[in-house]
Amino acid sequence: MQQKLGRYILQQRLGHGAAGEVYHAVLHGPMGFRKSVALKVLFPFLGDMSDNIQRDLINEARLGSVLKHPNIVETYELGEEDGRLFIAMEYIEGPSLWSLLKKEKHLPPIICVQILRDICSGLKSLGLLSSLFSEFSLTAQLS
Repeated sequence: MQQKLGRYILQQRLGHGAAGEVYHAVLHGPMGFRKSVALKVLFPFLGDMSDNIQRDLINEARLGSVLKHPNIVETYELGEEDGRLFIAMEYIEGPSLWSLLKKEKHLPPIICVQILRDICSGLKSLGLLSSLFSEFSLTAQLS
């Protein structure tokens, strides 16, 4: 039996950490509509750190909703189902950088340079919005 989380059917666990898991999932909609997504799901019981971790996930979703860059996955939705917060994000087919590095050990210098360029480009985009996000967070905290 397939696991469901709201409108999403979980296909495969892609990874996990201390606070949650990331799945490849499929959004099912009316008339056969389907969309593959990456679903970051918090564990339901996180103890004393629960409030901080939930706040971090919410902030990640807010920031992700305003970022538009080819090297940053798009955020589609922040949701909650059965007391579990999740973010639905763009799903990108293919190996992760981590799995590529584990397999190849040594990448050609030109590939390393391109990967670093792409990472720096995405981080630059993030930096341009960081002051706006800080202002947004401060406004939200004051209201």
